[in-house]
Amino acid sequence: MVDKHTLPLFPRVSVIIPTSNRPSSLKRLLTSLGEATAVHEIIVVDDGSQPPVSVTASNVLLLRIPQRGLVSAARNLGASRACGEILIFVDDDCVLNGSSILLLRDAFVGNPAIGIVGPVISYFSDSSTIWCAGVVRTKWLGRTKFRGRGRNLTHARRLPLRCDDFPSVFAVRQSCFQEIGGFDEVNFPMGLEEADFAARARERGYAVQLVPRALAWHDLRPHDPLVRRLHAVEPRRAFHTARGRVLFLRKHSPTSPVRALRLVFWFVVLVPGYLAGIALGSGLTFKGKLELAHSFVAGLQQGMAGSLRP
Repeated sequence: MVDKHTLPLFPRVSVIIPTSNRPSSLKRLLTSLGEATAVHEIIVVDDGSQPPVSVTASNVLLLRIPQRGLVSAARNLGASRACGEILIFVDDDCVLNGSSILLLRDAFVGNPAIGIVGPVISYFSDSSTIWCAGVVRTKWLGRTKFRGRGRNLTHARRLPLRCDDFPSVFAVRQSCFQEIGGFDEVNFPMGLEEADFAARARERGYAVQLVPRALAWHDLRPHDPLVRRLHAVEPRRAFHTARGRVLFLRKHSPTSPVRALRLVFWFVVLVPGYLAGIALGSGLTFKGKLELAHSFVAGLQQGMAGSLRP
């Protein structure tokens, strides 16, 4: 059910930043927020960093998870302390400025059906090139497509506003967040957590929409190694990438035949691609590649055998 609560003309914005062991990236993000007048509060959630994060800015609330709880837990903790009508989640390796925050905030005003909005995200090292202008998934195979990837920023203006979800930087109506119960820390602690969150919002009737004039920048390079682009850079990430993908297909495929088709496509076509990416990954020892592959396969097994939280 879509929330009909009317937002104030200038809703309060809470920026929530999960961070773990990236102090220089966090500092850069906080600097980019600067004196953003639309931001009511900034909440940094230190997810088990060693050494712990230190923040000196007086306008930043710092929360800590002593032992790493992963991104869904960090986002939920930040949201539990937020007082804004709009929650903007920003990963610590991104950059977001005040003008884009205003655009994301204003997209909700007067549009009660909108639950989630996101910016066009470009590469930090190549700011004119799109990394993601919203995610869509194909109907039959469930392939994840980052719209506009590799295209010039002007391409985003020609894309439909409606999409499925956003990675890394996105804004959520607080009442929508509360209604759907936040991020699923059990099934999707990391990997497909944004996709599951947005799918549950859409099931409640909320729209997920691109704000083409809002921009953010992600610290990835267009030609990063395949293993990083596949989110398999370390064993825990490889495990949850595989597990989350299988659980997502099981949970959010519309019918049993589509679910079966998507799972066959995933295992027959995409899984070999992931394993090849791990095997060919540069900068990894043979032992390191074996650990990544083992973790990935273990995630696949648990995704198929594990039970799904309702």
